[in-house]
Amino acid sequence: MVRKPRNRRHHRSARLVVCLLGICVGAHPQVTHAQVTHGRVTTELSEQSLAVGERVTLLLTVDYEEPADVDVPELTVPGLRVVDGPTIRPVSLLTDTGRERAVEIRYVLEAATAGRFVLPATEVRVAGQLFLTEERLIAIGERQNRNRVPFLARWTGPSGAPSAGEARVYAVEIYNVPDYLYPSSVSVGSPQNAIVEEVPGLGSIARYTVDGVTLHSIPVAVFMVTPSEPGTMRLPEVEIIAESLRAVAPATTINVRALPESVRPSGAVGELDYAVQLDPTTLLRSESAVLRIRVSGRGNLHFLAIPEPQITGFLVEHEETRGSFIPTEGGYEGFVELVMRLRPTSADRHGVEPADLVFYDPSRAQVHRLGAAPIGVTVQDINVPVDDSGAEVALELLGREEIASMERRIWYRDPLAYGWFAPGILAFVAGRIWKRRHPVLLVLAALGSLFLTNAVSDRLPWSDIDRGLRRYAEGDLPAAIAAFERCSRAVPDSPGINYNLAVLYFQVGDVPRSVYAAREAIRLNPLADHPRQLLRTVEQWAGIERTVAPPHHVHPDLMFLVLAILVNLLFVGAAFERTRRRARTVIVGIFVVFLIGGAVAGLVATAIGHEQQVGVVREDVTLRRIPGSDAAGWLPVSSGAAVNVLARHGNSLLVQTVLGLEGWVDLDEILWHGVPAFSVLRYRGFAL
Repeated sequence: MVRKPRNRRHHRSARLVVCLLGICVGAHPQVTHAQVTHGRVTTELSEQSLAVGERVTLLLTVDYEEPADVDVPELTVPGLRVVDGPTIRPVSLLTDTGRERAVEIRYVLEAATAGRFVLPATEVRVAGQLFLTEERLIAIGERQNRNRVPFLARWTGPSGAPSAGEARVYAVEIYNVPDYLYPSSVSVGSPQNAIVEEVPGLGSIARYTVDGVTLHSIPVAVFMVTPSEPGTMRLPEVEIIAESLRAVAPATTINVRALPESVRPSGAVGELDYAVQLDPTTLLRSESAVLRIRVSGRGNLHFLAIPEPQITGFLVEHEETRGSFIPTEGGYEGFVELVMRLRPTSADRHGVEPADLVFYDPSRAQVHRLGAAPIGVTVQDINVPVDDSGAEVALELLGREEIASMERRIWYRDPLAYGWFAPGILAFVAGRIWKRRHPVLLVLAALGSLFLTNAVSDRLPWSDIDRGLRRYAEGDLPAAIAAFERCSRAVPDSPGINYNLAVLYFQVGDVPRSVYAAREAIRLNPLADHPRQLLRTVEQWAGIERTVAPPHHVHPDLMFLVLAILVNLLFVGAAFERTRRRARTVIVGIFVVFLIGGAVAGLVATAIGHEQQVGVVREDVTLRRIPGSDAAGWLPVSSGAAVNVLARHGNSLLVQTVLGLEGWVDLDEILWHGVPAFSVLRYRGFAL
């Protein structure tokens, strides 16, 4: 014991007096409440269950004689307010060995908030020695119902100030509840200066015992919180409802430290790794390479910025950021990567020089810098296709004059072309009405009608055509493709523009679109030889075997011309009919009418055949026996192969190969004008 020395004789005398004068035991009020002794300090509560507004007395008894040597700090008790105290005075206690002197510290507390609160351990300094009181539990009920004790709620999380961009786990928990309790409603306000994402599954229930009562702390909502900037971060107020009870976790403000200057461009915080990969490093001018820049480990993977590399001699065709990470107590764990598709340009040098990743490790309070070696790339010229004899085949774009020469006027769809039917009709009118008295008028009318058929406007977008040819000469294939795609969208039935698109698609390695554009050029001008030769070259180079050959159908304009001639002959013959040859004229007229009917039927049939377009497989597919993406496949078809489209069912197409075999494929697997997304799939600029 820490006690000042005393006279032994006086001590024995005091014991004798106590034994003889037992009534002196009542000189000091005896302890009637449960007591807890921790070291040399005894804690006593007058009440452990009260209502809001009621008062409780806290007594701390120190086994010591001199009050002047006892020092206690200011007392702060959650849920209670100190009304009086501390009052320090000497007291006399009855023990097994008699009466002893002690020091009593008295507090008067008033209940201010309903809930279960734990009186924290209080430090008491006695003659230079430090003693700690025991924790005590106080249950405070509502003002009108002391038995209704609500639960409490609060924000919990790691200690210390986080850095800007550092992902930390903070939880809203209900605490000091004697039973397991789960809320029916959790309402969270809007955070300030932070990115907050709920992450279920983190956090655990804690159990602790105070005054013989087992209490629980239960996380009801767990969040990954990332401060967006230095300064302060405010976690919002949270309202929790469980059964008939309600509690509010008050908003809390957290100081946020600024990142070191070198880390701010990336904002990366955690324990991270860094890797850069380019595949392949040797490629053709028509091919593309894939660059992957990956940051992995544990930290703020959802927040950091991946360092942008320095790229020389490449055009970035496509760029996306993707990753896979899961929340943990130390932040997100997994990876995030930047994927870039690179296509060579006409530059002489090609390569990728990665930037360093600078990140801050809060566990070690250190800044780390990770780098990657530069990557050199070898770019070879485009493979030149060869014909059956092994000779190289030069594929070049058509110039202005060649594009214009390939253009065909589709007469049967041109209203002005129907002026060709006017000469015979005018001859009939002049012969029957004017009685051949003014033959000059007949000649002038016929010439006028023919002149109308030649009044054709120039419909080609020459500015975009010139731009595409100029970009192709400069070696910028993507820009040339974009220019000719604009031309094709403006004039989709131009064989010359489709031919140039077929050449460009082939040179960038897009065989399916090259095949489709070449077939369109053939369909629009069946008499031109260049598109057929180009299609054979592309299919031979790509090794396409099971494909439908382009049709050799009769162009509808031929039937239209035959029909115009027959109609004119019929009307001219009727205009100059003679009475004595009426029988022969009728027979000839009937024969011509039958020919006209056949010409009309031929025009309709050839027009339908001319408008039909085959489908081209976009990627390697397997035909299915029944529609539906989950159906089993049975026949593989290679990319770029042409197939006949027979029917459509929902999002599936029934197609037929050159061997007559049929099967179902998805809509977006075929380049075909009947596909709803055809305008997107048809052109490379939309698809990338």
